[in-house]
Amino acid sequence: MDALWNDEATEDEVLDAFDEATEDEVLDAFDEATEDEVLDAFQALVNSGEAWRLEGHVGRTAMGLLEERLIGLGEIGHHDYFGSYVPSRHEVLAGSKGASEYARF
Repeated sequence: MDALWNDEATEDEVLDAFDEATEDEVLDAFDEATEDEVLDAFQALVNSGEAWRLEGHVGRTAMGLLEERLIGLGEIGHHDYFGSYVPSRHEVLAGSKGASEYARF
């Protein structure tokens, strides 16, 4: 789980950490993480599209963070678990949820 909070970890390393961890390990890691670490992890999940393919709680949390302007949409669009398309930050109107200027990055 160290890759979740390593500033130099690649998105693939973060996603591998999620894939290899048990649900309890992920929850424990988030309990000990700073707010910035949690936001960075969710941004990596959104960027890769995994936020939209994992269990519903992950996607709902990511959407809530998008609505609060704490993270933004990824560079490319993705399909969610149900096949619906989630646009990239470049495919939404300026100033709308997930657009580049909308989020903190």
